[in-house]
Amino acid sequence: MKPNHAQLDAVLAAATNLLAARRADMETLEEWLALARAVAACTGAKAADFLTERDLERIVEGSPLRRTSAADGPTPGETFRVKNGLLVRAVIPETGRPYMHRCTLAVFESVSRAIDEAGDKPVSLESLRAATGLPSTQVNVAFAFLKRRGCVTPVFGRRHKANGGAVHPLAMAEYHALREGGRDA
Repeated sequence: MKPNHAQLDAVLAAATNLLAARRADMETLEEWLALARAVAACTGAKAADFLTERDLERIVEGSPLRRTSAADGPTPGETFRVKNGLLVRAVIPETGRPYMHRCTLAVFESVSRAIDEAGDKPVSLESLRAATGLPSTQVNVAFAFLKRRGCVTPVFGRRHKANGGAVHPLAMAEYHALREGGRDA
C-alpha cells in the first residue's frame, strides 16, 4: 500500500503536534491516537497496534476518546493480561460501555480444578459458580480466559468441557505464558 499525499500530510501534522506537545511536556492520549491513526492510514494497520496497554486501558476506563471503526479498525473485543498478580479481562463491545474485570490467581486455579473435577461432564458459568462458591465476576473472567486459550471446548450452547486431558496444568501454563509475555495474543 502506497500512502497518498493527504495521508502523508496527516502523519506530518500529527508528528508536528506531538513534537510540540513533547516540547511542552504535554503529550496526551489524543495526540498519540492522532499519530497512531495517521500512521495506520498510511500503512494499512490498525491504530490500536501502535498504542500501549496503558493507552487501551485508559480508553476502556472511560477516557473521553471515542474509537471509530474507520480509523481504528474492528473493535478489539476482549483482551487479557496479568497485572499485579491479577488476571485482567478488558472488553470493548461493539455497542455499550467498555469494562474491565479481574480475577485472583486463587480463583483462577479453583475454576480450572472444578472443570477437572467435572470430568467428562460439560460445565457452564453457572455450574462453575455453584461448584466453587466464588464471586461470579471472577469465575467469569477465569472461564472466559480458559475458553479463549482453548483449555475448554464448546459442547452445546454455553456448556464447555475439558479440551483433552487435565485443565489445571494447561491453564497454569497459559496464565504464566500471559504473565511473562505481557499481552494477549
